[in-house]
Amino acid sequence: ATGTRVAIESFPTSAWRSLGQKPLMAKSRASVGQVEDRLKALRRLVPISLDELPSHDELQALIAGLAGLPLLGSTAIGYSLAGTIPIRLDGTWREGFIVNPTIVSAEF
Repeated sequence: ATGTRVAIESFPTSAWRSLGQKPLMAKSRASVGQVEDRLKALRRLVPISLDELPSHDELQALIAGLAGLPLLGSTAIGYSLAGTIPIRLDGTWREGFIVNPTIVSAEF
């Protein structure tokens, strides 16, 4: 059977802000300490267990990826949509909706 393909777009800076957090600085300007500080702030909102400190890129992927949890059935993490319906222009899909995580429950 042919399934429906769904694309979800996220933007880490927008995800941080959606959770009421200060965004992680650009990779070229962020220190290891700043990555650690942003992870600590995120852990105050979401119980995240990691074996080691993530890289800048890994933490950005983690924060943006939280918006996918409610699509998999989580009731503790919510999401919000911003933007417009994606369009195809000259054979290329152009940015449309951006999905951001939101906190809807204090307990996981």
